[in-house]
Amino acid sequence: MKKRILCLIMSFVTLTILTLSVFAIQPRWSYTASVTFAMYFDGEEGSLEGCVEGYSDVTKIDGTITLYYKNFLGIWTKTDNVWSMTTYSDTLYLNHTFTAESGKQYKAVLDVDVYSGSNSENITDDATGTCP
Repeated sequence: MKKRILCLIMSFVTLTILTLSVFAIQPRWSYTASVTFAMYFDGEEGSLEGCVEGYSDVTKIDGTITLYYKNFLGIWTKTDNVWSMTTYSDTLYLNHTFTAESGKQYKAVLDVDVYSGSNSENITDDATGTCP
């Protein structure tokens, strides 16, 4: 009986590992290899940096970054800072700065469309930080 229970447990563990391995090798996106996006502060200057890297068949990347701050009620409020960018290559580099207020929490939302010929996919990411 103990051997049977041990065998069932080992079978379950093996199936779980194999299932997780299959999910791990599936690509996250069809046309996009990687997305990095981060927020940094140097005093009261905030920086948004990152990169959207498509596969070699990508022909265009359109992107928008919208900046929000958290108001006294804890609600994210849109600022006047919105950046739009386009590249006709497989890599979009992100590098923007904004004036921040000490102690305020900020969130930047990245919204990109990655094109491969007439096909596209939409990717959204965000970065948050608090101005020191």
